[in-house]
Amino acid sequence: FIIVTCFPSICSLLLYVNFSYGWFTTTLMIEGQRYLPWLMERLKERGVIFYQKTIGSFRELMNTGVDVIVNCTGVRSGELQPDPDLRAGRGQIVKVDAPWIKHFILTHDLESGVYNSPYIIPGSSLVTLGGIFQVGNWSEENNSRDHQNVWEEACKLVPSLKHARIMNDWSGLRPVRSKVRLERETLHNGAAKCEVIHNYGHGGFGLTIHWGCAMEAANLFGEIVEQKGRRPLSRL
Repeated sequence: FIIVTCFPSICSLLLYVNFSYGWFTTTLMIEGQRYLPWLMERLKERGVIFYQKTIGSFRELMNTGVDVIVNCTGVRSGELQPDPDLRAGRGQIVKVDAPWIKHFILTHDLESGVYNSPYIIPGSSLVTLGGIFQVGNWSEENNSRDHQNVWEEACKLVPSLKHARIMNDWSGLRPVRSKVRLERETLHNGAAKCEVIHNYGHGGFGLTIHWGCAMEAANLFGEIVEQKGRRPLSRL
C-alpha cells in the first residue's frame, strides 16, 4: 500500500530547484544488504540448502539430473542462454553520513531518462546518493567523474549535504530488458528434459517487485509439479 501525504518543506525544495511538479509518498524502504541475508536465513530454517559455485550452462545442471531450474541470475543470465534484449545498466552511488536527512527525494528528467537525475535515499545508518544509469557499460569499477557528478547534483538538490561525510562509493550493474522475463521454458539435452523458470531482467526495481515476481515463479513451479504428478510440499 502507499499512503499519499505532503511535506511542505519538500514542496518548497522542489520549487527552489526548478522542478515543475512533484508528489509525496510514505512507503516501505528495504535495504538489500540486510534483507537478503534475512531471507536466506528464513529459507535455511525451512530446509533449503545453498551451494555456492560457478555454473557455465543449463546443460551442466541438467547433467546432474535436476527436474526444474529457476533462473534468477540477473544481469549474467545471458552467459547461460543468449538474450540480445538483456543489457547492463551501470550505476554508481555515494554513501554519506548525513543523519539530518529524513526524507527520500527521487527526481526524474524527461530528457536524460530514468535514474540519470539525482536521488537521495536515507537508510538505517547512511544516506545513498545516486543518479547514474549507463546502458551497455559493464564496468563495475568506481569512476571519479561519476562520483563528482553524483556528489555535485545531490548537493544542488539539498545544499546541506555539503557538510556530510563521504563514507564510500559502490558501482553495480542493473539487469536491463525491455520487460521482465518471467516464464517457463522446456530444455532438451539428448533424451533428458528439464523445465526452466526464468525470472530476471528487473532493471533497477528488483526489490520493488520481487515479491510478486517470486509468487508468479512459485505458481509456475506448482504447475510443473502438478504436471509431473507430484503434490508440492513447500511451506514458503
